[in-house]
Amino acid sequence: MRSVKQIYTLGFLEEQIDELLKMILHGDAIGNLYLVMLGKRKEEPIVIYPAWMSVAHLIEEDVLVGFADGKENAFRLVESIISDIYEETYDVNVIEYFQNK
Repeated sequence: MRSVKQIYTLGFLEEQIDELLKMILHGDAIGNLYLVMLGKRKEEPIVIYPAWMSVAHLIEEDVLVGFADGKENAFRLVESIISDIYEETYDVNVIEYFQNK
């Protein structure tokens, strides 16, 4: 699994990012953590997985965009990501945006 340079978070402190990444890659259960991943298709540009079920399914090509504390925060985070992309590019092509970063 790879990640974007600046990982988006909601419900976690900036200082917790590195530790959370280590725990995710190690396969540790992290309570209510949800991973926000870059999708593989334009029709599904962002995918949300609960960390406890997704770690085993992640492959090297998967790209972590962010993580959130809880499902509701994950949806808010996706909204924030798309809003940021639109403000910067006047478009919502999420996959292209992160591939060019």
